[in-house]
Amino acid sequence: MKYQRMRNEMVTNQIIARGISDPRVLDAMRSVPRHLFVSEAMMDQPMATIPCPSVNNRPSPNLSSSPR
Repeated sequence: MKYQRMRNEMVTNQIIARGISDPRVLDAMRSVPRHLFVSEAMMDQPMATIPCPSVNNRPSPNLSSSPR
């Protein structure tokens, strides 16, 4: 599936690359259907590291700039 492949790539390139290694977190990030939480206009970028409006038009936090 397209979105499953995108989630796996996101986990490898964004989550693991930032040093997160807890298998429970990685499994959760691989299984949440993120594409269902973004508007149709953003459907091709559900794994992007940019803030994007959710289905209810509320912006998502930019986690890449959040404090650790």
